[in-house]
Amino acid sequence: MKHARKNTDTRTKRKTPTEVKKRTEADYRRKYLYEDESSTTVRRQIASAGYKTRSLDSYIPADKLESKVRSRNTIDDTKKIDTAKIAASENHAKRTRASSASSSARKSSTSSRKTTNTATSSKATSSKTASSKASSKRKTTAKKIINFKSNKYLRSLCASLGIILVVAVIVLAGIGAGMYTAVSNDLKDMNVQNLALNYSSFVYYNDADGNAIEEVQLHHEGERRVWVDSEDISINLKNAAVAIEDERFYQHNGIDLKRTFGAAVKWGLSKIGIGNASYGGSTITQQLIKNITNEKDRSVTRKFKEIMRAIALEKQIDNKDTILTMYLNISYFSNQCNGVEAASNLYFSKKASELSPAEAALIVGITQRPTYYDPIRNPNNALAKRNTVLKKMYDHDYITKEEYEASVNSPLGLSTSATESRKTVYSYFVDAVISDVINDLVEKKGYSSTFAEQQVFSGGLKIYTTMDKSVQEAMENVYENRTGFPSNKGPQSAMVVLDPKTGEIKGLVGGAGKKTEARGLNRATQSKRQPGSSIKPISVYAPGIELGKLNSATVLKDEKISIGDWSPSNSYSGYKGNMVLSKCIEISSNTTAVKALQLLGIENSYNFAKNKFNLSSIIPSDKSLASLALGGLTDGVTVRDMAGAYGALANGGMYNTPHTYTKVLDSTGEVLLEFDEKPHRAVSEATAFIMTDMLSDVINGRSGTARTAKLNNIPAYGKTGTTNDNKDKWFVGYTTHYVGAVWFGFDTPKNLKTAGISNNPSCVIWKNVMNKIHSGKTSAGFVAPSSVKKTSICSNTGKLASSGCSYVVTDYFVAGNIPSRFCKNQHTATGASASSSPTASVSPSSNPEDAQTAQPSSMPIQDPTAENSTSTQTQQPTSAPVQTPEPIPVTPPASTPATEYIPIN
Repeated sequence: MKHARKNTDTRTKRKTPTEVKKRTEADYRRKYLYEDESSTTVRRQIASAGYKTRSLDSYIPADKLESKVRSRNTIDDTKKIDTAKIAASENHAKRTRASSASSSARKSSTSSRKTTNTATSSKATSSKTASSKASSKRKTTAKKIINFKSNKYLRSLCASLGIILVVAVIVLAGIGAGMYTAVSNDLKDMNVQNLALNYSSFVYYNDADGNAIEEVQLHHEGERRVWVDSEDISINLKNAAVAIEDERFYQHNGIDLKRTFGAAVKWGLSKIGIGNASYGGSTITQQLIKNITNEKDRSVTRKFKEIMRAIALEKQIDNKDTILTMYLNISYFSNQCNGVEAASNLYFSKKASELSPAEAALIVGITQRPTYYDPIRNPNNALAKRNTVLKKMYDHDYITKEEYEASVNSPLGLSTSATESRKTVYSYFVDAVISDVINDLVEKKGYSSTFAEQQVFSGGLKIYTTMDKSVQEAMENVYENRTGFPSNKGPQSAMVVLDPKTGEIKGLVGGAGKKTEARGLNRATQSKRQPGSSIKPISVYAPGIELGKLNSATVLKDEKISIGDWSPSNSYSGYKGNMVLSKCIEISSNTTAVKALQLLGIENSYNFAKNKFNLSSIIPSDKSLASLALGGLTDGVTVRDMAGAYGALANGGMYNTPHTYTKVLDSTGEVLLEFDEKPHRAVSEATAFIMTDMLSDVINGRSGTARTAKLNNIPAYGKTGTTNDNKDKWFVGYTTHYVGAVWFGFDTPKNLKTAGISNNPSCVIWKNVMNKIHSGKTSAGFVAPSSVKKTSICSNTGKLASSGCSYVVTDYFVAGNIPSRFCKNQHTATGASASSSPTASVSPSSNPEDAQTAQPSSMPIQDPTAENSTSTQTQQPTSAPVQTPEPIPVTPPASTPATEYIPIN
């Protein structure tokens, strides 16, 4: 059995030769290394040669190292030779066992010495080889170091990189300084007063003494915002905010370096997929900046600007309590609540100064995730967050242990009103103001509609309105309580009251019943409805008088007429025959209105209605008899526009644009908008007065269609309007003080008779409002201008009245357009039944002698409209005998006294 031979070769073990002398570090440096090498370098170079490092005084000399390295290359060959010699020695020993022990010992000693000498020689050779390689490597390394130091290119490159680094540092420092300066300039005007101002816009009205009184604060989309000073905020609120949002708030200068560094690390990890992107780190000051600027992007640039702004803000304000007050006033607390005062009022029906620790903790906890911690929609989440805030407050010694335990065990304790609708509902008037200002900012300032709306709700504007508080309240009282309304609550109504002398809207209501919708449909300004007969005074009669086509004595025959396939009808049955113009208006005859429009001309009517009386919704397709004579307009008109048109008649013919505000100031107090539209003349003062005189009969005449609109002690004038199938009911009337326009009907047009309504509720609504707003006021009516003359005429023929006239009326005429002939006929009263034969021609009278030429009267007054009047009075004769009674000398007075008024009755 063979056994593995034990390896006796000692060359595999590294040993220090006995002949190696110890060297000191100085000797070693002088002989083998460079003078400037350090001890660490010595060790590193020795180790690189493959040898274990020892103390510096026992390193192997270089020549021995080289020999040792060389001997390693012949180890394998030497090992083979040694093995063969050992085998031969053993064999020889077996053959000579019989020899003496001393001889064997000598042979064995000789063989051992040979083996030892061979190994020693091999080791020496190997040592020399290794030493040579190590020395060569050290020289190469040193050479590289020397080359790097002496290379001009490398030195130039290093110098260039150094210059670039210095320049980069300077540039970055400059950019940082510039950005700091820029953000500092942005925040120069930031103080509590300006921030509060920029946060809310205000609407004002003038009281009876002309003092501006705040009506409302405007908040975007129904948000609730109330600014309070520091002393009106509970210390519990302040402590809660600091504890949960920024515990080192009173120590840092705007940024918390510890939190910022932590946030930066989280941000970096999130970029490589570790953790999420919600890394926080913002101080209260930084959150305030973010809320003010409304910058929500998550870029590094935005964060850097935010940090710069926070530092700048703290330097400018230099008062931690002021910054905390601003933060608590501007933060969002869900349910359209901005600021702790609004939140306190909503959730607890308290002021911000009255909150307990538990209540303060609940409100402050909402800010981090307003929807998730909404106490109304998510009470459990809100409760858990509240307790977290309370724990923070306790940890920072803001509350005692007893307060903490009592608070965390208490319920939410929300107010019973907290779950009600939170949208702010303004009046219809304020809604109209908001729309007007937004539209004017777009049209006059070039704002986008979005930016204009932002400015109105959160631009710190001061809007001065035209509203008369007493008028607005009277109107709201009538409409909310439906005073004078039919019992059926399906139909709706709207009304506008304005001052005709200025065009200022004093009151406006856009719907019946209590207003519950924020900026909903405003029927007074937004709904366009067909006006029916209420359009006649401004599209037919006033323009006709103005152009001399018509006058108070113009006789129009109420009869059946057909124009193509269209045959207009009246609201009453039958036809009335010949009637003077004032009678036609009183009973609201449709056939005579069509004939009057034919006399006037459609183009003239359209021009007056659209351009003079500013019915802007009239379009070219409305150039028709049905549209302009009877109010069947394509798009319809608004209540506001109708009030403005009648305002011209009440203001001596001068039209003033209806408006809801006088001026708007921006947050700096500069005028942003100002109503400066100049009035224009729609008709002459004489035409306006004559038209007003005839409209008096609509209310006061025996057959007037608006007798239910008669006021208690004030003369009133106006015109009703009813559209086809009774879908719309109107009354537009005025006094010397106000103009009021009322519409009544369904939002989706349908016959009012289906709701059991056959009369005109608009008249009663108008009367109820006007009686209230005229309380304490007096009026004797409008004063006749010197340009009109008062004359008695025959109501059947339209000529100057004589003794044979059964019905005589006294009317006003424009000087120069007065009848000059006396009536010579014996005839019956106005209103005889008309001929049954239809005709499309205009027949103002039944007697050729009744033709109202524009010849000069006995008064020496120039007639500028003679040609127009002459061309319109062609008539057909009748078989009635002509009689020539003695004329009654009814001569118009030379002048009309300045104190003359239109009679009430």
